[in-house]
Amino acid sequence: MNTFMIGFLSVSVSALWMAGIVVLLEKLLKNHLSFRFRYGLWLVVILRLLIPVSPVAGVVGTLFSEKTWNPQPQAQLAARTPETIRNPVADQQTKQPEQEVQSDPVQDIRFLPTPAPSRSTWQVDQPAWLDDLIRSAWVLWLSVAVVLMVRRITSYQGFLRFIKAGSFPSSPKTRQCLDEVRQKMGIRRQLPVWINKLAVSPMLPGVFHPMIILTTEDCGPEEMQMILRHELTHYQRKDIFTKWLVQLAVCIHWFNPVVRLIGRHMESLCELACDEQVLRSLSAREKRCYGDTLIHTLKDKGTYGDIIVSITLNENLSLLKERLSAIMDEQKSGTARALISMAAGAVLFASGILCGSTLSWKTPTPAAAPVMTATTSTNQRTFYFSGSVYTQGYIVTLNWAGADRSEDGSVYQDSLISVAFDESMKAVMDNEEQMEAVRQAVSEQHARLVRNNSSLASRTPLLTSIEGPYTESAEELAVRFHKEKKMSQFRAVAAKLNEEAAVNMARTFYASKEMDYFAVLADALPESEILDLSRQAYQSRYEDAFDLLVPKLPQEQIETLAQQAYADMRLDDFEIALLSLPAPQRSEWAEKAYADNQLAYFMETIQDLPTDQLGAWADRIYADQRLEFFEEIASSLSSRQREALAEKAYADNRVEYFKEAFYDLPQESVAAYAQRVIDDQRSRDYLFVFDGDLPGELMDKLAIQTYDEKQDELFDRIIWGLSKETAKTLLERAYADNRTEVLYRLYSKVDNETLKALVDQAFNDHRTDVFMNLCNDLTSEQKAEYANQAYENQNLDILSNLIYDLPHDQVLSLAQKAYDDQQVRYFEMVVCELNAADIAKFRTQAKKDGRDEFYSMLENY
Repeated sequence: MNTFMIGFLSVSVSALWMAGIVVLLEKLLKNHLSFRFRYGLWLVVILRLLIPVSPVAGVVGTLFSEKTWNPQPQAQLAARTPETIRNPVADQQTKQPEQEVQSDPVQDIRFLPTPAPSRSTWQVDQPAWLDDLIRSAWVLWLSVAVVLMVRRITSYQGFLRFIKAGSFPSSPKTRQCLDEVRQKMGIRRQLPVWINKLAVSPMLPGVFHPMIILTTEDCGPEEMQMILRHELTHYQRKDIFTKWLVQLAVCIHWFNPVVRLIGRHMESLCELACDEQVLRSLSAREKRCYGDTLIHTLKDKGTYGDIIVSITLNENLSLLKERLSAIMDEQKSGTARALISMAAGAVLFASGILCGSTLSWKTPTPAAAPVMTATTSTNQRTFYFSGSVYTQGYIVTLNWAGADRSEDGSVYQDSLISVAFDESMKAVMDNEEQMEAVRQAVSEQHARLVRNNSSLASRTPLLTSIEGPYTESAEELAVRFHKEKKMSQFRAVAAKLNEEAAVNMARTFYASKEMDYFAVLADALPESEILDLSRQAYQSRYEDAFDLLVPKLPQEQIETLAQQAYADMRLDDFEIALLSLPAPQRSEWAEKAYADNQLAYFMETIQDLPTDQLGAWADRIYADQRLEFFEEIASSLSSRQREALAEKAYADNRVEYFKEAFYDLPQESVAAYAQRVIDDQRSRDYLFVFDGDLPGELMDKLAIQTYDEKQDELFDRIIWGLSKETAKTLLERAYADNRTEVLYRLYSKVDNETLKALVDQAFNDHRTDVFMNLCNDLTSEQKAEYANQAYENQNLDILSNLIYDLPHDQVLSLAQKAYDDQQVRYFEMVVCELNAADIAKFRTQAKKDGRDEFYSMLENY
């Protein structure tokens, strides 16, 4: 019941230890750990908070062990436990050999899980009120966690609606800038860019459909590139998913205030790590520009404040100072830094293992392993199928699946039975009292196998153990074996209990929630007792007992419980009752749930239906236009059925129904629908058809078709899969047709030679906007060459844009040329990129040459 609650409580404590270690590492190794690595260390702590299972129990696992938090009460069965006389051969039994699975199990003779080992002597009975309190704590913890997470999700959805409602599309220049940055960063996906003047700062909202929100477009091209580079870095790093993981951990561990502090610290580290990654590829001048960008984004904040999981360029003034300091002190990674980082990571990982959790796969779990009685024979294989019988004071265990008997093994046979002995059991044949018990056990189990029509009835069983003789009654032995946690022996004597004793013990085990022992006695309970306990289990929400008892009830009683669970809106209990009903009654419940618009209950009723019946329901739901039901049932249909429904929905132009049936269709069907959507001019509603992988030839064909038909939105969905030849053809056409937006989307798809030829053509044609957007990938030497040509051709627009990308010596050369040619306008354009020493030199020269116009202009610098 509360196992996972205790598990999450233990990892909450374990994560505190790890958090302390990370804080210590940050303090000691602050100058040796990158922000990215520090962010990763805290992410390990978050994962520790979300994964309650550990390789070993560790210190915390021991502290929160089941002994401490969930003591199993002893059944109050006062009985006398005299000494038991055992067969000395049975006392020599050791660990069983490797087991082999038997494919012909018999229902009446099966194995139950091994009970947990005997608990320590300090264990005391757990009162009912304490159990209720633990259950209430479980419900409270989970309820608060769910409410907090739902609140965050709904708040986030509301924020997305508000931010979209107040946004408008960006200009082609901004989208072109985004394409340039995206190409440099190797990002294939095209993210939409929106402008919202009320946004607090540039941000990247959206989990599965991210978009970039800018506050304004009134900034220089270099500053815009810095903003977009920052947001795309967040997208590359998948920071939005990490932030949601943090929020999930905060919600689950809502009782731990330190987890909230960790979440806030990770938000700051997220921005610092992103800055660090952006700065790697920037020059010193670009780093200064990046810092200026951070300062500018702090000004003129809008009213749409930052929410829990938005990705924003700026946070607050204190974080801004830290980020600017990080830019100034940015360090290069080296071997020593890498080794220190690896050592820090190893320390944190080791601490996580050492702390551990209560849920560990190295710790034996109670009631997990099947009971198997084995012998000491070294050349014998023991099978899963064996059973114990209590008869004539002995507990006899037989393996009816047979065994590879050794050469010195033997078979006893008389007119009634046939039984095999191995070397360790041969002494039994000389003990007539024990042999009589063996005969009786073989007869009883043989009769059960015959009743179950099992093929094992024709085999010779192998005697694997015999215990006794016991002088106590069956009831006294049941009490004894329960206290000693000997499930196999308990099962054997439980079969010989009278009805009254079985009922009393079953009720005791029910009250103490010892379901393994209760399950042994459940089959022996009278119908009235099963019904009474089923009702109690339903009222007290004791799901394990309810699940065990319901299948043993008559169908009319199961139907009554199903009706009650349906009326009380208890889906889990309804499912338990439903699975015990025959198919016709489940069909009736499907009709009722469908008529009552109870989707969850309807899905439970149809989960085991054959494919043809599911198809009939899908057709009916489609005809009734009940989309929420259609969405759920579509995933359960066969590929053929989905194809038929997709065709019908497309013919009826019911987009949402088509979408549900469309997903997971074969690739050839997807390709056919892509062509049909374009031919039928339905791309506006069916854009999702082009999100999947389509054949390359089809992508080229569709791109040309959508270009000709000027379906720009659809064209954007397709161009990512174009071949270089088709991209080159369309690029040349877009240039000739003066379709600049298409041009900017395509130039990243062609080779450098084609791009260079197009840049030359745009330069010669004086198409400044096209030229500047295509020349970003040119080298500094090439840009300098174009700048000189622009000066000679008096192309002021191109020169004014190129001057910012030239190295200092090229700028100085152009300034000198403009000064010598007395081109004041060109000189004024170039001089702004010179340093103070150059300007002073030109000022002195202008004064000496008597060029007042140059001198007065230079006086302003």
